[in-house]
Amino acid sequence: MEKIIIDGIAMYTSDELKEKLKDFINKSGSPRSKGILIQLIDDGVIIPIINEQNILRKLLMKIRKQRPIDYLFGFAVNGKCYVIFLPHYTTQDIVDTALHESLHVAHRQFPEKFTQLNMSIYLDFYSYFYKELFKADNYNPKYFSIFIENLAYKGWFQGDLLYSAFKDYTKLSINQIQEAFGQVLYVYRKDFNYSNFSFHIKMLLNAAYREVFNNIDHQVGVYQEIYNPAEIICVLSTIHPEHPNVIKSLKLIVPDRKPATDSLPKKLMKGKFIY
Repeated sequence: MEKIIIDGIAMYTSDELKEKLKDFINKSGSPRSKGILIQLIDDGVIIPIINEQNILRKLLMKIRKQRPIDYLFGFAVNGKCYVIFLPHYTTQDIVDTALHESLHVAHRQFPEKFTQLNMSIYLDFYSYFYKELFKADNYNPKYFSIFIENLAYKGWFQGDLLYSAFKDYTKLSINQIQEAFGQVLYVYRKDFNYSNFSFHIKMLLNAAYREVFNNIDHQVGVYQEIYNPAEIICVLSTIHPEHPNVIKSLKLIVPDRKPATDSLPKKLMKGKFIY
């Protein structure tokens, strides 16, 4: 058994676990991705780990820095994808996690390439979400594209830019717009708690998945989409694992390459709609 220290907490892996993960992927993985995932295990990018559940939860709390941790399946950090093995997990849970978290590695290694590759999907997803949020029948594509690009690979939430994209099309009053911004920006607060997250925003995010991908991933709690567009592609991987953008994004990964960033900074740009 090999010990791995992550954020000062010990995890464990082994050749036996790696072979088990390969076997799971070979049996339950999608035809176009399973060969890539198996190679990523051999390359040391995907690492299966075990420990007691309370220790794993403590680790995820340190990495994600928010509560609660509803789904304890895996995470990506320092250019590696860690897949958690616990007795009650299904084979499909584990395989889906390997694919989902590997895509986070791809995004963090190449945030601009990842964004360019998936920009059309981002625009489809967020245009639906924000048109519903702002009760708008259209938007300014120039302002909106810049807003999404800066959100995707800089982590900048530019509220005034988003407002400019919708102000001529929204049916909401200025007070209602402020309220809508408040529901979205709650995710950026240090005391963000998923259990207090707006039910309306959760429903709109799930509605966007249904609109764009014709399905949702019931294992994942929506919220990261507010500040991290790459999460959309990660969720797409469990809805439609054979999707061309999933495979192309997965192929971006370079073993042993350090991530350009391990997380987006969630930077709120100064402006009228930041508070």
